[in-house]
Amino acid sequence: MNDELIFQYVGVEAGSLQPIKALRNGKDGALVFIRNSQNQWVLGRKNFYPEGMAKLIGGGIEDGESPLNAAQRELKEEVGIDFDLDRLVPLIHAEVTGKVNDKIASFSVFVFYAQTNQSMVAASDIDGFKFLSDAEMHQFLDQMSRLPNDAIEPDHPATWNDWGHVWEPIHRAAFERSKEMGL
Repeated sequence: MNDELIFQYVGVEAGSLQPIKALRNGKDGALVFIRNSQNQWVLGRKNFYPEGMAKLIGGGIEDGESPLNAAQRELKEEVGIDFDLDRLVPLIHAEVTGKVNDKIASFSVFVFYAQTNQSMVAASDIDGFKFLSDAEMHQFLDQMSRLPNDAIEPDHPATWNDWGHVWEPIHRAAFERSKEMGL
């Protein structure tokens, strides 16, 4: 395996509202864009997401952990798959920047591609899966960018629309990069 991971860089402006915890705590993340044996994209659903919403599988990078090792760990924790490191393909490195308490904050998200024929089990903090064809992925991304202005949490200024405006460009860039790479 090549020791140097090459990602396409994507910048995402979160604005003045903080739609995700990672911006508050500055914790970087590793996500995996999974394609299953039916040639479908696999996203993780959570019960509190707006109807029809899901997100790439993954989570935070632990102290001392590489993005690659974090992606491997997240696959095991969230979908029950032991995945070889050399089969994870780097797609994008997104830097999300926004304002938190009148200060500029940022965090990085590293997105990898994984092709698998293994069956997956929703585990950890995933409540289920959303399976999408390429055409459905385009529709999903458009829906993600038009989420309602409902509050994510009570007494918190961020809305689902804010959340969508952070995660949609990351998902779209990963999808487009995977197509450019012929994956």
